[in-house]
Amino acid sequence: MTKQQLDTKVKMLHSACKRLGIIREGEETCLQEGSKINGRAFRLYLSKDGRGSHHTHPCCIGNAGYLGMTKREASEALAFILDGLFAAEDALSAR
Repeated sequence: MTKQQLDTKVKMLHSACKRLGIIREGEETCLQEGSKINGRAFRLYLSKDGRGSHHTHPCCIGNAGYLGMTKREASEALAFILDGLFAAEDALSAR
């Protein structure tokens, strides 16, 4: 798993959230890189209006954006979130 692959999933998640109206214009989905060695987790957060502020991402309310301690764990967590978003898009388009 590479940083570029994680970034791609974050961009996909951001796009799906915008299409579903979960996040608004001016809000950006961001990934805080983790380091198991340094005890920092990978986290997903929302930055508003380019100020660099960290807000809880609407897709991660219950766990404060925690995605895991490794790139692999973060990738699996992002894939799980994306599956849910894509299912929601499919359900809404079937109406």
